[in-house]
Amino acid sequence: MLRAQGDAFGCPYKTLAPGELAAALGRLRLPPRAADEAAAKARAGHFQLACAAAFEGAHGCACDTGINHPNQARRASWSTEG
Repeated sequence: MLRAQGDAFGCPYKTLAPGELAAALGRLRLPPRAADEAAAKARAGHFQLACAAAFEGAHGCACDTGINHPNQARRASWSTEG
């Protein structure tokens, strides 16, 4: 899960500068296509879609329900692991 530096709450797709977001997505070891898609969606202001693209890249599965809150992404991540 990404977190804006020094920020316990904000959406990183909304708050991180493009270079910072690219570095953070790189740390998640996403496939390049997924990282590029997430960054492009964030640049276009589609923050929830950016989060879903990163989730799909990280877990290799579709995020059919969408992601509306960071806690929702965390719970969905746990369910793919268990």
